Amino acid sequence: MKKWFGTTQQGNLQIKDREAFKTYLTTIQGDIELVVSKRKGKRSDAQNRYLWGVVYKLLSTETGYKDEEIHELMLEKFAPRRYMELGGTSEKVVKRSSKMDKIEFMDYVESIKQWAAQTLNLYIPDPNEVALDNLDYY
Repeated sequence: MKKWFGTTQQGNLQIKDREAFKTYLTTIQGDIELVVSKRKGKRSDAQNRYLWGVVYKLLSTETGYKDEEIHELMLEKFAPRRYMELGGTSEKVVKRSSKMDKIEFMDYVESIKQWAAQTLNLYIPDPNEVALDNLDYY
């Protein structure tokens, strides 16, 4: 299955990379299924600054682990996942935060905040409680 992106305006569809789309259509024959849905936005740069500059930074300070170590642990604990069949076994695939849409990302961060409060007794402020523009991350 291939995904194509585009925009609509007043009932007209504009497909991005139209030539590649047309080329792809020549590779398939017969009946097709066309599904159109509103595209979910990826997580924003401000959301990412908050994750790395506030959430991970506080967890790193509290635990002594590096930000990158915290990131891997939190992904393993709270990131959306799916299972793929590979060689007769079911393998877990964890979604990277850079691939999450805004809603998935908000749920991910909220799960981390709740866990930090319950497990470490650590309060992590909400994004509106911190100045995100000047945060360093990475």
